[in-house]
Amino acid sequence: MAANYTYTDSEQKSGNFKGQPLNKMPTHMANATLTWQPLSELDTWTRINFRSKTKNYQYRSSMRDGAPSYTFVDLGVTYNLNKNLRLSGGVYNVFDKRVTEETHDAVLDGRRYHIGINYDF
Repeated sequence: MAANYTYTDSEQKSGNFKGQPLNKMPTHMANATLTWQPLSELDTWTRINFRSKTKNYQYRSSMRDGAPSYTFVDLGVTYNLNKNLRLSGGVYNVFDKRVTEETHDAVLDGRRYHIGINYDF
């Protein structure tokens, strides 16, 4: 298991929003990853990613705009075919959570898939 947490106390130093948090900078971020090896050649992992709400005032006149807080869950697997060749796959944002900035029509990525082949030489 691995985990991390970041607290950011940012501040706009000048301009119309002096004293406000920096644009699109979450105050809290946390990630946790749990790995499990059910077989010697098989590794699995689950990851949880959290971001607190952010402000987005670039090109705007209000601090109300921004992204809400969100949590994504990711899953993945790696299978070692031999000492040099491995297959991997993952699903990111498993629950397909949609995070939007209503006033700007910005959307964070929904569910994504990853498939890979690695060869070490």
